[in-house]
Amino acid sequence: MKSEMQQCTCITVFSSDTGCAGIVGYAYKSLLAELFGWGLSTIVWSAILFAVAYYRIFCTGLYEMDIRLEEAQTRLDNERCASSA
Repeated sequence: MKSEMQQCTCITVFSSDTGCAGIVGYAYKSLLAELFGWGLSTIVWSAILFAVAYYRIFCTGLYEMDIRLEEAQTRLDNERCASSA
């Protein structure tokens, strides 16, 4: 009975809405604390680099790529209209 309860608890924790984020976050905190001796505050502030990197990739890569694709599509549409007229 006790073993069944422990198994259900583990499955519930792993299958929460965040997926593996909790596991990865705990590993991130544990590794930085063990390898570098960083405190919790430093580790949390270091995680902000992920948000900054995501924002930078979005603005310089994905957003501009989307604009270029829209411009290319507009040019193709204009060329098709011109050639059919």
